[in-house]
Amino acid sequence: MWNNKEVKYMTLAYFVVFMVVLLVSRSPVTTLLSCGLCYGVSLFFLSRIFKKINKVNKVANQVITHKNDPAFELSFSSYEEGDVGILMDNFSEMVRILKESIETQQKEKIFLKDLINDIFHQLKTPLSSLVVFQDILIKEETDAETRKKILLESEKQLNRIQWLIISMLKLARIEAGAVQFQKEEQSLYQTIAGAVASLNDKIEQKGHFVTVECDENLSLSHDKEWLQEALINVIKNAVEYTKERGKIQIRAEQNPLATVITITDNGMGIGEEEMGKIFTRFYRVQNEVNPNSVGLGLAITKSIVEGQGGRIRVESDTKEGSSFTRFIFTFFQ
Repeated sequence: MWNNKEVKYMTLAYFVVFMVVLLVSRSPVTTLLSCGLCYGVSLFFLSRIFKKINKVNKVANQVITHKNDPAFELSFSSYEEGDVGILMDNFSEMVRILKESIETQQKEKIFLKDLINDIFHQLKTPLSSLVVFQDILIKEETDAETRKKILLESEKQLNRIQWLIISMLKLARIEAGAVQFQKEEQSLYQTIAGAVASLNDKIEQKGHFVTVECDENLSLSHDKEWLQEALINVIKNAVEYTKERGKIQIRAEQNPLATVITITDNGMGIGEEEMGKIFTRFYRVQNEVNPNSVGLGLAITKSIVEGQGGRIRVESDTKEGSSFTRFIFTFFQ
């Protein structure tokens, strides 16, 4: 406290006042006691103010020391009135915002690191295959039939790489908040019907019976193209994991609290140990039926639904004769 110029100036001012009063006073003792008491009271209240300021300063030092550590904790709060109390409250809020900013930056770094690693591992295999195919093709002794097979396989690998890159970039944009969903109040029935229509060929190939139970007048504030993509990913999974001539039921209903979309199939079901992993990026279930799957569809679906303020969960049973999988989309009003 004594290092502050304000305290030094105050002490000098009291000394000058004391000397002046002492010269004109008839009772030096009373003057000395009065000035001393006033000076002591002033110092007492000043010390309280500087104590609070020192508290802010200590917290500032802690923030500087832990500036790159999102896990640091500070017990700093003020419920006092006045300018100093407001300063402490504002500083506390600033610390909270700074901590959230650090946490966000750390999460983004981890996300970017994981994303790069995932892309590397997923691209490594098809790229290696393409290199091998190229080596075979440049050999003059390769016959026409072999060349045709290699070119067809190369096309598959290139399509896989293209789809993987597009999906990864799409997922990265959504999770990074770079996608602005254009939500509008519009027909949910039309969105669901469009998703089913885009998969008609796959549905017919497996002879599935698909039913849609949704009031044509039911509306929901949503981005049609993105929600349609989320529905396509789930319906496509249902088509692939359900044996031929299976049943897929899509139902949408609305209540005072939420709009709920359920997609249920009577396929093989999902094991309990895998239920919590299916929305994880690049996770593939043990009984994978699509060899070209890389496990991005459901991860993208989850990001799309949550990006539009919804929630998605899954229920399933693998018991023979009663197996099913049900995805539940919930959009609260």
